[in-house]
Amino acid sequence: PGGPRSSPPDVAERFLRSTSEPFVLPRSTVAEVPEDLWFIDAPTAVVVAPLRFEPDGFAALVLGAPEGGEDVPPRSLQLVRGIADIASLALGSARRFHELERFHELVESLDAVFWEADPTTLAFTFLSARAGALLGAGLPETWGDHIHPEDREEALAALRAAVAAGGDHSLEYRSLGTGGRVVWLRDLIHAARDPRGATILRGLMVDITERKRAEEALRRSEQTYQEAFRREREAAQRLRALDEMKNTFLEAVSHDLRTPLTSILGSALTLEQGSLSEADAADLVRRIASNARKLERLLSDLLDLDRLQRGIVSPQRRPTDLSELVHQTVRDAEVLAGRRVEVDVPERLVADIDTAKVERIVENLLANASRHTPPEARIWISARRHERGVLIAVEDDGPGIPPELREAVFEPFRQAPGPAHHDPGVGVGLTLVARFAELHGGRAWVEDRPGGGASFRVYLPEA
Repeated sequence: PGGPRSSPPDVAERFLRSTSEPFVLPRSTVAEVPEDLWFIDAPTAVVVAPLRFEPDGFAALVLGAPEGGEDVPPRSLQLVRGIADIASLALGSARRFHELERFHELVESLDAVFWEADPTTLAFTFLSARAGALLGAGLPETWGDHIHPEDREEALAALRAAVAAGGDHSLEYRSLGTGGRVVWLRDLIHAARDPRGATILRGLMVDITERKRAEEALRRSEQTYQEAFRREREAAQRLRALDEMKNTFLEAVSHDLRTPLTSILGSALTLEQGSLSEADAADLVRRIASNARKLERLLSDLLDLDRLQRGIVSPQRRPTDLSELVHQTVRDAEVLAGRRVEVDVPERLVADIDTAKVERIVENLLANASRHTPPEARIWISARRHERGVLIAVEDDGPGIPPELREAVFEPFRQAPGPAHHDPGVGVGLTLVARFAELHGGRAWVEDRPGGGASFRVYLPEA
């Protein structure tokens, strides 16, 4: 009294769940049940049989007793129990069938392929309907048949490892669909043992082609960005190098222009006074001419370098006696005045070359050797047949060139290491040596001279 009261149906359910045997509800109890709960005319008494089915299903079989039939024989109750058992089995089967139908509908609605395979042979024992659309009309018989040949061996090894290890695993590989179309798949694999100890192998293939395309597009975008960043960084480095080169160039050119101009101007002003002896006046005229030639040489070098960089220079080859060319260049080289120079060129060494360009090669190599060696140093120049061309070498017994700088000395406006014992120059002489050699299809390089010093070499192949 005073507390909540359970309704008759609640009481009945609790009672039904507590028993498994059929029982009779007398008329007095039936009368307490509202008439709208009955599917039949309210009986005088009922026989109730509990129905149970997996996993937690519950119902009851209710049979109306005949008029005044509250005393039901045990045999009849046994019959009711048998009917209830059959009904429980039917209800359980119907429920499982319904669940299987729902699972089947779920599997078929997935944009993926559910599969099951023999763990030993890997032969498919089940493939969901989506397999045809994803894997192509000719469905594979075994796991691996659908995989791209380049990925198959690795994927099969990974699957067998998953079977051996058990549990859940994920693989990504390429598949060949209809018409050779490449499809990227992610395969979610489950390997386990059933209650009998047999291995179960199942999986779910999901199309990840679009994701892979997005990843590839992102990768290409990152590569493009990295490449653009690299080019920008290299461009910035080139700009810095060009800026340094410009400063070096302006400094060197301003020096190389100012020095001979100052000498020319001073000599001209002295001559203008008219108070010199004939010998002194002649000496000043020679100085003016010498400095004018230096200016001419500087401008010529700069113009030649510009034309070479623009690619508007081509070699004008003709048969030339290198012996005569070398001896004449040595005699005319003012920078060699007072220097010991040894010439080793066989007579009548004729080569098909651009005479003016090779003369500049020899001039610049001799000027470089004189500029970067002390006055007492010796200079050697030689020329000889080499392979299918000629090899020109200018050597000295000066300090030499460190290995790490042997390529840099041929770059524009780069000065050779060490102190310059004469006018250092603008830094294009060796560049022109290398470019004129390349113009002939040859090359220029520097190496150590046996006994010390530098050995600059130029190979000029025949046309």
